Amino acid sequence: MVVWLFTATVISAGDPLHVKPTESLSNLRERLANDTSITEVIFEKGVYSGGLHVSGPKATDFSQRSLVIRAADGAKVVFDGARVVEQFQPHEKLPGVFHLDYEHRGGEYPKLWEPGTRMRYRLVADSEAVARFPATYTVEGQRLLFHTSDGQTPRRGDVLMSAEDCGIFINRPYVTVRGIAFQNYLARDKYSTGIDLRVDQLHQGHRQLQRIQGTGEALRQPGRMARVLRSGPAYHLCGPAVSRHRRSRLPSGPEESQPRGRRGR
Repeated sequence: MVVWLFTATVISAGDPLHVKPTESLSNLRERLANDTSITEVIFEKGVYSGGLHVSGPKATDFSQRSLVIRAADGAKVVFDGARVVEQFQPHEKLPGVFHLDYEHRGGEYPKLWEPGTRMRYRLVADSEAVARFPATYTVEGQRLLFHTSDGQTPRRGDVLMSAEDCGIFINRPYVTVRGIAFQNYLARDKYSTGIDLRVDQLHQGHRQLQRIQGTGEALRQPGRMARVLRSGPAYHLCGPAVSRHRRSRLPSGPEESQPRGRRGR
């Protein structure tokens, strides 16, 4: 699922910081955390893998240091939360099954899918079920085992795995995000999202959690809740109130494979 987020335009002063797809989002995070002179970040055309954490120095009056994060004029900018499944080997005993090193550190298991065939893999009980049913996977010990939908060895990019929880994590007020698309942020069923907003003084002076997904425009400012200005599917959580809950998913397409074996964890 590709999610476009637009917000109202904010005019800011200062020289813009231009970012290319070859540059590290981690380095950008450090620059934003320490340099309040940056008032505009412009992403050039391309796909940016991973996620960006946006914060700033403590004791800063951000009302005087607003920040705009946007796509370059006319550029298609996509943040992608998946990683390519690679460095795998054929299973030593099970034909059609491949494995890669994987350490599960608790929480949800990753999601796997084939973007080309629009096929989502099912998590099953064990390696025998993976061998029997196409488009399945499981985790055994320090390995992740999977079976492609056609049983053939996948080329690079044929199989993707969920990796990131959110595209942009905003932990400072007076931030505008405009013209950026988000896709494949699926690490956690309930909480994964394109943009995660966590800032003080959103509503009656209390810390609130805001997540907005879908086609629409949103404006985020301290002292009030974000507003959805255009209709569209949204997951909008603010304190105890929840409205229009729709979680991020892959685009509609071929049905998921339906193995009849015992399902996994």
